Amino acid sequence: MKKIPPGVGPKHPQVVVLVGATGDLARRKLLPGLFHLSSAGYVTVEPGDYAVADNSAVVFIPAAAIERVLVAAERIAAREAAMAQALRNGKSVSSVMGAAYETLLTGD
Repeated sequence: MKKIPPGVGPKHPQVVVLVGATGDLARRKLLPGLFHLSSAGYVTVEPGDYAVADNSAVVFIPAAAIERVLVAAERIAAREAAMAQALRNGKSVSSVMGAAYETLLTGD
């Protein structure tokens, strides 16, 4: 497989998240596709990178991005906890969710 030339692809470390990659479609399409991207040099996992997995997802986090990812994850977890508490307190789903999905978990 031909490697990508220098200067092509992302300029900064990327985080790859696979959710629900357990079925036949994952085995036939998703995982071979990721292998292809990795073989071409578009997706890399380096020594020191982090891999987090459970029964339904795998996340690869470049070592250079781990602090940024952890800060974002903690902010999202806090926002989700506040949203759950608001629902338990009787607020409507629409008022808790708001109108802008893109800012839902960041609180912007």
